[in-house]
Amino acid sequence: MGKLGPVIMQGLPPYPLWGIRLPLDSGVRKSLVSQFIEKRADESWLLIGKETLCSDEQIWIAWLGLQRRKMQDCMRSNSIDGEMLRLLSGTHHVSAGIKRAGVSESDAEAWIVKIPESEGEGMIPVCELLQIRETAVELAAEISAEITDSRPTPTIEGLIRLQIISPEEISEIDNGDIGRWSNEEICDLMIASIATSDLQG
Repeated sequence: MGKLGPVIMQGLPPYPLWGIRLPLDSGVRKSLVSQFIEKRADESWLLIGKETLCSDEQIWIAWLGLQRRKMQDCMRSNSIDGEMLRLLSGTHHVSAGIKRAGVSESDAEAWIVKIPESEGEGMIPVCELLQIRETAVELAAEISAEITDSRPTPTIEGLIRLQIISPEEISEIDNGDIGRWSNEEICDLMIASIATSDLQG
């Protein structure tokens, strides 16, 4: 992953993202993503499904992969938000990435995410979180969502959502004792999925 290793070892800052609770009205949810796209300033803002993210490290790794592809002019998506969803999903196909990692009508919660500008190859930018949060709160209000204090956490549902592992495979592992998997093991699988997508893309 190039310069990524030393960055992770030194510790990563919180990624600029905020949990949101989506409106209960199914009719509102159907148009939620299109409303968000209409209200956002640019494609550096996106919505991500709650189970898609397991840690700040995971999304920073996807961000670094995105910046590298921008610099090399080899993104598969025509937009940075689409490319971010594709990388997080570990797939070569943009449409599949959006479907897996984006927000669906059945989601009760999600993330409002900012893609910060790069400050140099392999460098994690310094983000003005309070200032960015103000915009996130405004965007949440525009789609009738409520900001929460959530942060990404690893879940088995995340592995299934990103199609890293199937429900059938889970039932076969450890005789169904999937609870023995640690958060670190789940995150490792989700991060490895990004690396595979980026290196083979």
